[in-house]
Amino acid sequence: MPTSKYSVDDRPDVLIELCAKVVALRLTAKHGLDAEDAYRIGAECAEEVRTAFGGGAVYIPRMDPTRNVERDREIFKRFNGRNTGELGLEYGLTKERVRQIIAAQRVRRER
Repeated sequence: MPTSKYSVDDRPDVLIELCAKVVALRLTAKHGLDAEDAYRIGAECAEEVRTAFGGGAVYIPRMDPTRNVERDREIFKRFNGRNTGELGLEYGLTKERVRQIIAAQRVRRER
């Protein structure tokens, strides 16, 4: 992997460093691309992300939405009317989010 011109101490450039390394690892391991070219592509991608979203808050979900569907069904199935806190702790969600999931599942079942 090429030596980086970015440092963890340069906080705004941590995004570039992380993206460059992740993309480089993927492109070299899965596609046999030269490590230096792969790293450059990763840094360019990160710079595009920074340009598009820099200065704003971007929500990155922890799970793939298709896995959320399964999780939400399981939460609804296990909900007993008094365990929003317990379910929230188990699934890493707030009580409010568990209540939203229950409400959405009820609407889906009524259709």
